[in-house]
Amino acid sequence: MKKRISYLLSILAIGMFIFLAYGSDDDGESSTVDLNASVSFSGTQFVITNNDTFDYNNAKLEVNGDYVLKGYNLKAGETYTVGIMQFADSDGNRFTLMKKPQEFSIWCDLGNGKNGFYYATWK
Repeated sequence: MKKRISYLLSILAIGMFIFLAYGSDDDGESSTVDLNASVSFSGTQFVITNNDTFDYNNAKLEVNGDYVLKGYNLKAGETYTVGIMQFADSDGNRFTLMKKPQEFSIWCDLGNGKNGFYYATWK
């Protein structure tokens, strides 16, 4: 009886090892792609350029981690100007000229089931 249990546990362990080693759908690639974008601030507006050859769909633009603008589609090779007052926090408070942008991020959907991410900081 002990041999039978030992044999079954050995088969189970080998099967688990094979499943973990080869059974994953992950192809080793990350599902998040670093975007080749650029963002500058003019004092009242953000100038955002998509330097990639693909579109940034349903983009979430975020300033200082709290102020968000959702639903932008940024076409490949295009430049967009976005006013600072378009960004709002979760309570609806607008980002004003009295605040200094220190960080900017873009999260977006890419047409291939992956997500894109960009991050910049200013002093």
